[in-house]
Amino acid sequence: MMAPPAWLPLLPAFAAAAAFALGNRRVQRVIGRSPDVFGRGGDDALNFLGRAHRGAAAACAAGLLLGAAGEGPAAVTGWAGVIAMAAGAGLLAWAQRAMGKSWRVGIDAAPTGLVTSGPFALSRNPTFLGFLLLFAGAALAAPGPLTAVALGAALVSFPAQVRLEEAHLAALHGDAWRAYAARIRRWFGRVQRRVTA
Repeated sequence: MMAPPAWLPLLPAFAAAAAFALGNRRVQRVIGRSPDVFGRGGDDALNFLGRAHRGAAAACAAGLLLGAAGEGPAAVTGWAGVIAMAAGAGLLAWAQRAMGKSWRVGIDAAPTGLVTSGPFALSRNPTFLGFLLLFAGAALAAPGPLTAVALGAALVSFPAQVRLEEAHLAALHGDAWRAYAARIRRWFGRVQRRVTA
């Protein structure tokens, strides 16, 4: 098996970035303002996490560019990385589209709807899951310190933000959120109920 070309991981990364930007623009036209609410709340924990996410994305992009300029990884890890990145880009775009006008980057003070269909029927956090697949794939497809740092930052900052967002959704949607959270796992899968006799 031949290794993928060193530039190939740039394609799913570019596709994810383009889908993310276009999705933000689409929602901005609907709600009349940017759905990116990071930076509006000052120097709180959520905005710190937003800066960590952007730093991780920048490190990942730089690592992918450096990887494209050099030799690609071994065939198995290279292809596994490209496939994971493509799956992550697809999941991210699907989740962003499914959220419709409820899409936000960060936690908005204005109420949004509770989305439970599409990829949200399989994961409470498919957007973050898509990003994790992107970063993990990048670390495999373009191994190096920058992609490793990006993955490490994502593995720490994403679960922290997920918990903040879930607390916000619980306060906003009450019983509807609790019923949804009881059915769908945080990262992937439905909660299996035990049948007792």
